[in-house]
Amino acid sequence: MVISENQFEFAQMQNGLIWVLTRRNHLIWKAPLESMGEERSQKISEVDEDILKRKPIKKMYVDPRGQHCFLLAEHEVFYNHWSSNRVFQVPTARLDGSSTSQPKAFKSIDLQYLDPKDPLGFIEILLGTEDGQIFHACLHFNQKGLDVIDPLRQVFETQIHRPILDIKAAKIAGNQIILAINDQSLFQFHSNRASNLKQTFQDYIQNPTLIRDHTIKIAASSGGSSNLREPSGAADGKEEFNNDDITYNQLRLYTNVTQAIGPDDDPVVGGFGWMNEYGFYYASYSKPNEYIIKNKTLEQANYLRKEGDNLIENVVPVSFAITQFHIVYMYPKNVTVLSKISRQIVYSARLEDQDTLLGIAMDTRKNRLMVFGKVPPLLIANLKGEDQDAWKYYLHKEQFAQAIAACKNGKQRAFAAGYYADNLFQKEKYDMAADYYAQSDKTFEEVALKFLHANRYSDLIHYLERILKAIDLSREDLHPQRMLLYTWIVELKLNQINSLQATAATSTGADAKLAEEEIAIKQKRFHEFLKEHAGSLGQAGHETVFQILQSHGKINECIRFAEDVGAHEAVIVHYINKQEYLRALEKVERIPDRTTKNSVMLRYASVFIKNLPEQTIDALSRFEDIKVEKLVPAFMNIPRTPTGPGGKVLDKAKNFVIDYCINKRKSKDKTVHNLALYFYAERDKPDDLLAYLRQQEAAKEGGSSIFFEIDYALNVCKQKEKELSQSLEMKKKYGSTSAQSSIQQQTQKEIAEIEALLPKFKKAQIILYAILGLFDKAVKLSLECKDIEMAKDYANKPSDKKLKKKLWMKIAKHLFNYQSKKQASKLGAKPLGTAVTGHGKPHFEVDVTRALEILKDSVLKIDDLLPLFPEDAKVEDMKKHLCECLDQYNSKILDLKQQLAEHSKSAEELRKKQRKQRHKHITINPQQECNLCQQSIFKREFYVFPCLHAFHRECIYRQIKTYNSRDPKVDGKVQKLQRLFANIDTIKAKAAFVHAELVGSGGAGSQGMMGAGPGMFGRLAGNAGNQAQNQGAYDDTQKNSLISDIKNYFTKSVRPGMPQGGSQTSQILQQRDQQEIREILNQIDNILTQECFYCGSLLLDMIDNDVFNAPSKDLEFGSINEDALQYVNQMEEEWRIR
Repeated sequence: MVISENQFEFAQMQNGLIWVLTRRNHLIWKAPLESMGEERSQKISEVDEDILKRKPIKKMYVDPRGQHCFLLAEHEVFYNHWSSNRVFQVPTARLDGSSTSQPKAFKSIDLQYLDPKDPLGFIEILLGTEDGQIFHACLHFNQKGLDVIDPLRQVFETQIHRPILDIKAAKIAGNQIILAINDQSLFQFHSNRASNLKQTFQDYIQNPTLIRDHTIKIAASSGGSSNLREPSGAADGKEEFNNDDITYNQLRLYTNVTQAIGPDDDPVVGGFGWMNEYGFYYASYSKPNEYIIKNKTLEQANYLRKEGDNLIENVVPVSFAITQFHIVYMYPKNVTVLSKISRQIVYSARLEDQDTLLGIAMDTRKNRLMVFGKVPPLLIANLKGEDQDAWKYYLHKEQFAQAIAACKNGKQRAFAAGYYADNLFQKEKYDMAADYYAQSDKTFEEVALKFLHANRYSDLIHYLERILKAIDLSREDLHPQRMLLYTWIVELKLNQINSLQATAATSTGADAKLAEEEIAIKQKRFHEFLKEHAGSLGQAGHETVFQILQSHGKINECIRFAEDVGAHEAVIVHYINKQEYLRALEKVERIPDRTTKNSVMLRYASVFIKNLPEQTIDALSRFEDIKVEKLVPAFMNIPRTPTGPGGKVLDKAKNFVIDYCINKRKSKDKTVHNLALYFYAERDKPDDLLAYLRQQEAAKEGGSSIFFEIDYALNVCKQKEKELSQSLEMKKKYGSTSAQSSIQQQTQKEIAEIEALLPKFKKAQIILYAILGLFDKAVKLSLECKDIEMAKDYANKPSDKKLKKKLWMKIAKHLFNYQSKKQASKLGAKPLGTAVTGHGKPHFEVDVTRALEILKDSVLKIDDLLPLFPEDAKVEDMKKHLCECLDQYNSKILDLKQQLAEHSKSAEELRKKQRKQRHKHITINPQQECNLCQQSIFKREFYVFPCLHAFHRECIYRQIKTYNSRDPKVDGKVQKLQRLFANIDTIKAKAAFVHAELVGSGGAGSQGMMGAGPGMFGRLAGNAGNQAQNQGAYDDTQKNSLISDIKNYFTKSVRPGMPQGGSQTSQILQQRDQQEIREILNQIDNILTQECFYCGSLLLDMIDNDVFNAPSKDLEFGSINEDALQYVNQMEEEWRIR
């Protein structure tokens, strides 16, 4: 199909889709814009329906999405969808009472989607008639046809009975707008509640006066409309143009190209243009909630066009298009573009080669313009950058807000903002000027001086704040600028507050109250400013602000700022210096960051515990993750008085460490446990200390760990014992010199208390020695404390029997008041507890019966104690114990005799089993076959097992040489066997090759088992294929290396005079190779004889993997040919291990 074969009557382009109605036969052509080239004309679809033949089509309408096309023909309306080749007639008979009537001729039409997000959903149409009526219908298209959802009904009548020449509907921000025109009036309908077009007319039907308020009328000029129309034949000076075919009243909507939309959204309607015989009018919906245009907001533009250098005015164009910034007039031979801002012509073109233009179409979604004449081509223009200079025209007209909105880049916006700010400053609107100065390209110094000269410090602060916010925080190079602005603003705000405070001080009554309120507001804003920008200043900036605030005497503001910026330490130091410790402690607890709070508390804990010990310990219990081990130096500042308030503090500290740190937080740090033990010792309550140590001792015996340092604990107890001893000496000395009885009584009481404490601290040391495993020292110290039961307890603790006996002997010596001769000689006097007899010898006063009770609990026997008895001891006292000892010895002798008899019996049974094992054997049937190859096992080396399964070694190898197991243990055994067999194959192959070379070099008698040939490698051709499969073909390098090995072999092993034809097989392999094969076979036998191949794990693993090979009669083994195999087997007889 060729487009040029027919003439155009109407053409439309929407959403990149082109619709054409031809003048002849009324064919509908439609195609995407991309397929409109000459080489792609075959993609144009054609709709040829008889229903359109000879119909007076007056108007063609296509919706903005390009999917729906309506054709108006007097009293008929036709419809075609983009995806359909059928044309449908829309039912136009209206329901009027009990009968149907046909509306007057249709003059205009518009369409709107009931749901804009559903392009295949319902559509609403509005039809304007010749007598001023507006009709509504709801339709739905599907593949079956066009469905009428709501039939054609009248929804409004203008009462003027003039034709509705054009009608438009749009939805803007949820507001439904409908515009309709006749030759003199513009009717406006608006509703923010209507869900469809039909409901929009309800308010105007109920209130007829409302439409009069929303109608704009244009008065006709005195000369009538003929003065605007171009005379016949004067359109282009060449061709006559029929004005009767043109409707000069047209209405168009335009969209905002500067407002971004989604790919599936409809463009936002920005306003409309209205062309009539009296002038061109347009308006925009730029103000929110103002969707009814008044006469004063309706703007008018002149009709202009250029013909060469001549400007022609007041000639109504054939049609027009309108955009956000321009008006396009279309004349029969001319297209003129007029700027809406400057009202000047920005483009004009006379189309000499083009046929008379009939119409113009604006694609609002793709922002394209199309004009057409009677014949092709269609002229299409892409509208790009039409708003690039709009901001300049807005500035010229002092429409500053529009100018800034129309700017395309930052440089333009900065210039426009500076221009606007200067205008505002001249009008003394300083606050707004400060905002726009901050957005402008004006220099900082220029703007600041302007506000300073005008004494507008508040506006200067506002300007500086805007500049400060605009600085990029991520740029480190701009930090000095931020710091400068920040400190200047702080100074200016403080000066304002100081000035207001001075004014308030001199004011009285209501003026003073107002001044105080203003000061409070200023202080609040000042604090908000400090807090807002504090995070970007850094530590140096905070210090600067502190200095500024202190220079102005603003201590409270300084503390508040420190809290805001997280400089908690500065606040705490302030209160500590003022000795307000409780307030400082409260500030520490209020620090929001847990890490910072812990760090500050650790740093100042010493001060708090020294001055507020109880409150500090209570506060520490609320610190969930503070490192208590770092608090040990602070706890050393606790008052160490064991009685009175000091004792209460020590108890509180001990409970904090034990209950909170150790029990609750499960601390295992040695420092914490050492601190707990320290508090136990300092409290002078040794019973609690002993209970704690016994608890720890029991925990260690149960396998648990002890977390305190035992050496440290010993030192603490020894130091405490030393302090108590010194105190006891001083008390005794002071008590003996004091003359007052009351003082002596008090001193004696204190001496008694100290004497009661001293043994308990010794017992604490005993427990600690036992924990260390120093039972010798523990028993010795127990005996010094005269605590025999404690000594007995620790004497039983060692696992070493010798040490245990030694400890018990110490206890026994103590009980027997025993002193060695050496000790007695050292004393040089009467031993303690002895009496002098008539013979002058010392006599030990010992209760033997009581001393012998030690035998009940100890490992000692009566014979161990005999040396300790005094010389005059009676046998009757120890008779019972001596008998018991002899009975024990007799029982042990009987047990040893019984054990000796049992061992002799077991030895005799082992000797019988050994003799029986020597005669054990396996009997093999002469007909025994290999269970794998089913041939006699006696042909080759074999294995036989107690289960009577027998296998050739080679048959087992054939089963496992390519096997891979999933079991790591089995796979390791198999791979080891494969490597061992592969090593034997390599040695055999080398032997066969050497033998072949010997035969080949032996002259006429050398053609033996390996065949003959012209050369060494030719004679090996018979088995080259098999050998290549396992080892690969020999290359030249390998051949040369092998020949060299053969020469070396013959040099070493072939003696002079010996035949070289290969008759003596023992010379084929060297002794070293034979020994190597024997060692490998020994390793293979050691592996394969561990278990039967059928009964063991190897075959079970093969069955599990489903890879076991059935028995085969093929007895080939290795990779050499039959002759070489026969030769090697013959040769192997000499290597076989018998």
